[in-house]
Amino acid sequence: MSEIRASDFNWPHVNQCRYNASRGGHAPEYFTDALVEALERTFGITSSWWDALEIEFDDEARPVWWPETTMRKRARWLMGQLWNCDDLVPWHICSRLDLLPGTSFAQLVRMLKSDLMESEDSFEFCAS
Repeated sequence: MSEIRASDFNWPHVNQCRYNASRGGHAPEYFTDALVEALERTFGITSSWWDALEIEFDDEARPVWWPETTMRKRARWLMGQLWNCDDLVPWHICSRLDLLPGTSFAQLVRMLKSDLMESEDSFEFCAS
């Protein structure tokens, strides 16, 4: 009797296990945790959430451009990763930001994008 191997079968769900930001679903926990922690660090102070953003990557998962980029570009990249994320924002973050319970990270980053864009617009205006 021959041995049965996993490669003998078509396993369509195997490739779906990896998170794809354009399809949405559940994002890696270190993405959602990084955003939540950045927001928590900036509650009650005037600092922007993107300035407090820290993401702990596995060595092979970190984008090669990450160390040399600005905090704003990192924030934009993270928002892109969470743009279609179905995971729910923790209730204490919803409460502090006056969001309805059950708000998804996709909804949250759409709101935060406007804050980041307004900040960039005012920064460009002041710099000219």
